Amino acid sequence: MNSSFKFNNLQNLMKIKKDNDHLVKNLIQISNGRDLTVDPTKIAPSLESKNIPKSLNYYQRKKEQERIDLENQRMMKRIVKTKPTIKTKKIIHETKDLERVKDSMIKNVSSEVNEKLVRSVIKKHKELQ
Repeated sequence: MNSSFKFNNLQNLMKIKKDNDHLVKNLIQISNGRDLTVDPTKIAPSLESKNIPKSLNYYQRKKEQERIDLENQRMMKRIVKTKPTIKTKKIIHETKDLERVKDSMIKNVSSEVNEKLVRSVIKKHKELQ
């Protein structure tokens, strides 16, 4: 049961790593502006192109947005630079160990079943004589 738990835990950790890699890839694409499916100028034309007066806090919001973008860039760099906490070699080694244990258990169960079968055949043979 403990080996089953370890195996399931390894599977979960591998799935989490795969999901994290996918998210980092998406963050990089978004930060490079490649993942925009709709041209942002078509959604909301810039205020400079219209003769509409800007709101009083336009520059404050713009500065705040730039600060958020910069912080997101820094966070993304930290995520990309962070080394995985689980080593791939260790996962492969533990997976091989679990396979060996599983194979051993199958062989043991198989040999026990064969032994019982042989005993029952010998017993029946003795009864027939």
